[in-house]
Order: sequence, then structure tokens, then C-alpha cells
Amino acid sequence: MVKGPRRLGISLHSRRRLFEYFRRAEEQQRPLEVAVVLGVPPAVSLGSIAFPPPDVGKFAIIGGLLGEPLELARCRTVDLAVPRWAEIVIEGHILPGVREKEGPFGEFTGYASTRGTENVLVPTAIQYRDAAIYQSHNAGLSLEHCMFLAFPREVMLTQLLRRTIPNLKAVRVPIRSGCGSFHVYVSIRKTAEGQAKQAIMTVLGADHYFKHVIVVDDDIDIFNDEEVLWAVATRVQADKDLVIASGGMGTLLDPSSPDGTSAKLGIDATRPLGPFAARLTLPEAAIARARALLGLAAASPTPPPSGR
Repeated sequence: MVKGPRRLGISLHSRRRLFEYFRRAEEQQRPLEVAVVLGVPPAVSLGSIAFPPPDVGKFAIIGGLLGEPLELARCRTVDLAVPRWAEIVIEGHILPGVREKEGPFGEFTGYASTRGTENVLVPTAIQYRDAAIYQSHNAGLSLEHCMFLAFPREVMLTQLLRRTIPNLKAVRVPIRSGCGSFHVYVSIRKTAEGQAKQAIMTVLGADHYFKHVIVVDDDIDIFNDEEVLWAVATRVQADKDLVIASGGMGTLLDPSSPDGTSAKLGIDATRPLGPFAARLTLPEAAIARARALLGLAAASPTPPPSGR
């Protein structure tokens, strides 16, 4: 948020690396050197949202996506390196012990939010290319905003769940219905009772943004919200299929969470391994015949209107 010629607002609300770097700097009562990079190739953007361990640098991940080393350039007023081919680089310091109100902003939740860490960034230099392009995105509950939230989480969860769930089929973090952050759908071919709850606990412990996890059988298309809800409607009994944990870590940007904590809910919407009602299906031959009949009907000439 632009507050003046040499004063910006910056929010570190994800509680990830930058938040931790600043927390340590503030403990020492010193400003944190930062560089805001605007206008980069897609591989740089994708690498920047990866969730590697703290001891793994993101520049190496970006180089892997590019298929060659990422070219870097030194900043002029802070001791940092940035992607060389950025359009604009804002160098500066995040001030310790200073907080200022900011916003409201349109957030990924679909609400206007004034919540954040309210940090203040003082620029020390701006570098830019000739005819620089200011790269932004459509903020709010939009595909452009929420895709960048959902995609890395799906990759991370797939890697984690494959370690404990041998017959994992798919993972989805819904963009619209779950804001790319709050809901997780997991499809498994269950081979032992308890696997669905194991998956629920793995997911809820993987990212503090996750609030609701639904685990379904592999006959459910998790990319269709209606099928997932149908599984909940017909395969769930609340007294034995729910996992609820109170007081977990959440996000300040969740409008339902006044203090940044969040209750967590897991729903086991899988069938028991024993006897269970058979799902109604149509034979493929019957479906093919119906489609053929519909195709013939659609191709039939339309009779002319009577009267005129």
C-alpha cells in the first residue's frame, strides 16, 4: 500500500519465511533488508510460491523450472540478490517496532479486509528497465489470485500423502468453493480402515490455512463439488466420521477468525470396507445407445412452424 513518496505498507500475513526473518530482525531491534520484485517470468512466480524446507533456497527451485541457472543481479542499497530480468525492483527496509493501519483490500476470501501484520516498508531505491511493465493480478476471489494459492498446496499434499497412503488417487484444493486455501478434497482407494482419518490428520498438519478436509473413495470425482457433497450426504454419519480440533493456527485473513486461530474439521466420506449399498450405474452399452438416439434426434430436420 502506497502511503507516501517514501513509505509503503507491507503485510507478512502468511507467517512463512519473510515473517520469520522479520521477527528475528525485530528481536534485535534492526530493520530487515528486503527487495520487492515486480514483473518476472512465470517460472520465477511459480518457484516463489513453492513450500520447500527452510534450508532449501527458492532460487534453486526456479532454476530447476527454467532448466538452467537463474541469473541474478545485486541490489544497490541492500545486500540482496534478485532475478536479473525483473521489470521493477523496489529496495528498502521493513521497520522494527512500527505498525500502521492499512487497507481495506480485496482478498482471496471474497471479502474486503483491513487485517494484516501492518508492517511499514521504507524504500531506499527503485531500479527498473526501460519501458518497464508493472505486473499485477486480479485480486480477490478470482482464478488469477486463488490459482497461485491452490496449485503449490496440491503439489505439497500429493507428496506428503503418497508417503502414508499407498493408493492415493488425487488431491484437490478447490479454488472457488474453498478460496484456494481452506478446503481440501482427497480421493483414495481405501484398503484399510483408518486410512481416511490418517489422510485427514496429515493434511491438517501440513498447512495452517487448511480448515476443512473431505476424504472420499476413488469412484468420486473430486473435481466436481456436487459429487463430493453427494458422498458426504450418503456415506457420512457425523457421530463417527468427523474429526474436529479446536484452537489450531489459522490466518488473520479468514473473516470467521477474529484472533487468527481456527477450528479444523475432517470428514471421512469413504465407504466402510464391509458390506455397503451398491451405487447405481448404467451399462456403457445403454449410455452409448442413448447418446446415439439423442444425436439422431438432434440431426433430424425441424418441421416448419404451422400457420404463417
